[in-house]
Amino acid sequence: MTATPGPRRTRLALDLLRELAATTAPMYGAQLAHTLNAPTGAVYPSLKRLVAADWLTTTEEEGDAPLIEGRPRRRYYFITQAGRDALIGY
Repeated sequence: MTATPGPRRTRLALDLLRELAATTAPMYGAQLAHTLNAPTGAVYPSLKRLVAADWLTTTEEEGDAPLIEGRPRRRYYFITQAGRDALIGY
């Protein structure tokens, strides 16, 4: 069996993929960092690499909540089939 090409499967990358594979709800970066007890400074670059590899897809938060709450729009992450395939054997 040949490994799925893509970014290195670091512990953090695998943890992110596993967390997103285990839920049907989208999650945003800070939420993932909190859930995994990982620093956001490590989580966001890893998410960026996983999106570039098409192992994750992303969408921006819609609606007025960010404006009302005075915060930036959240970017939600979803695992793709390629991301699920990358987890096989790990």
